[in-house]
Amino acid sequence: MNTGLTNRRIRSLAIDPLTPTTLYAITGLDVFRYGVVSASKSVIQLKIGSRTMYVDGSPVALEAAPIILNSRTLLPIRAIVEATGGTIAWEASTRKVTIVRKDKTLELWIGKNVATLNGKSVNIDTDSRVVPIIRSGRTLLPLRFVTEALALDVQWNATTQAITITYTP
Repeated sequence: MNTGLTNRRIRSLAIDPLTPTTLYAITGLDVFRYGVVSASKSVIQLKIGSRTMYVDGSPVALEAAPIILNSRTLLPIRAIVEATGGTIAWEASTRKVTIVRKDKTLELWIGKNVATLNGKSVNIDTDSRVVPIIRSGRTLLPLRFVTEALALDVQWNATTQAITITYTP
């Protein structure tokens, strides 16, 4: 399995006690996860700067490539939301994005560091500069905040600048 861990010094290994088929390798700077993804799980793979994401290995075009801004990944989230079975709506008058997936309703506003999740106010990030933005006519949202709010598992590989999202359809 090639996961970007070649020629790296491993400082420690850990087996997830709740999921014994998952092994974590810690290098000091990064954490790599190795595990068996069950047949009931789906995987989305993205890379900073690439306008193609892969859903269970099949390519899907993105409106714009993911970017890093203020040390956070932002991207047009529609393709991810729809791939995971959710819906997304834009309200131009209030500059609000509403995402619905399973039992979660997430509302975010352009330029605001506060969102609502199922009607409850939540901060998007400890860094107040991390907010939804519009760039080149595209709405870009903070990936980790959105995916975790929707109960999706997200992993970041700093070496390859790759993002892996695992979820149950």
